Amino acid sequence: MKKDKFFAETQPVLTAELQNSDPFTKPTNGANGPNGHNGFNSSLVPEVGKAIVSYRLQKLHLSQRDFADRVGISRSALQRIENGDSHEYSIGFLEKILSYLGIGLWDLVGRAFLTQKGYVLQGSLKGEFDIRYPEDGLRIVSLIPRREDFFCGFFELGPQRTIPECKLPSANYVLFQGFRGKFVFRLDEKEYLLTEERHLLFKYPALPLEIYNPDQIRESICLLFTLPSFL
Repeated sequence: MKKDKFFAETQPVLTAELQNSDPFTKPTNGANGPNGHNGFNSSLVPEVGKAIVSYRLQKLHLSQRDFADRVGISRSALQRIENGDSHEYSIGFLEKILSYLGIGLWDLVGRAFLTQKGYVLQGSLKGEFDIRYPEDGLRIVSLIPRREDFFCGFFELGPQRTIPECKLPSANYVLFQGFRGKFVFRLDEKEYLLTEERHLLFKYPALPLEIYNPDQIRESICLLFTLPSFL
């Protein structure tokens, strides 16, 4: 993907793990999300399908055919989703199912994570690796080893610096949790202020167009979580 002039003139400084990739190269923005046909890591798709089966049977007590008829989709399409066939997956298609179940996407994904084989990730505030744009005062630190299903780390921006959309993390869900200082997020004609102990959750395609640190002296820091990972 061709980058614009501004982006090309301020390339990031990457740690060794990311030297061969550009974490801010935007994937093709399909109708269902910034990551193409489904927006989920493929290893999670079967577990999401199992979670849908669980809700359908335990909450609604409906057969696969009856549920498909009520939602307005074919039984074969529902069967492929519940069986974990990612080729039938899309955020829009999934939300059509969830709206009938009366649950949110985060609830379903949370249940899917619980059905996966568990793991524990250890780390420190030093982080596993970082991505830096020295000329723009931007630094993103990952608190965990690089993963495809989600990202967890810090977003740090220097005083009175502004970061445009082309350098911001892009994913189906992007959560910013205030940690130190303030951030101003601009989305269309509206501005959102993020302060300490507050959070902002953005759902694609409603992602911030720019982020600004209004502090004149020190950098501002917030926790950053994306689903799936923006890297």
